[in-house]
Amino acid sequence: MVRVYQFLIGAFALLFLFMGIGFVMNPVQAGGGIGLEAMTPEGMNALRGDLSGLFLASAGLLIWALVRPNPYYLRAVAVLMLAIAAGRVTGFVTDPLANDSLIAFVVELVTAAVLLRAAVVPPWRREPIPAAWREATDA
Repeated sequence: MVRVYQFLIGAFALLFLFMGIGFVMNPVQAGGGIGLEAMTPEGMNALRGDLSGLFLASAGLLIWALVRPNPYYLRAVAVLMLAIAAGRVTGFVTDPLANDSLIAFVVELVTAAVLLRAAVVPPWRREPIPAAWREATDA
């Protein structure tokens, strides 16, 4: 089962890496792929900075979680995905529904669920610090 989670985490990391690179290299095309248009230099800068930063940081955390297993890296990306999904819920309530948004919403929820589940599976699970160790360090 660990191999399945490693594969999925690696696949998410590659997806985010390529998306982040796409926003750095060609923000107009990458933005158009998700329904955003950079109409001004500020808009192009926002696509490059904000979205590439989000995706590249997420990819980096997931890659780091594969190299040095730690549940906090997985949880951090899961929280980002849930925050994005929460923003989409607001959009579903206030804006007309778009099929692509619904698909992205499901992908974000699945990504978060997989990462949160993987965070409690060895090698990412962290055992609590034994009480004897805590007492020894408090002295």
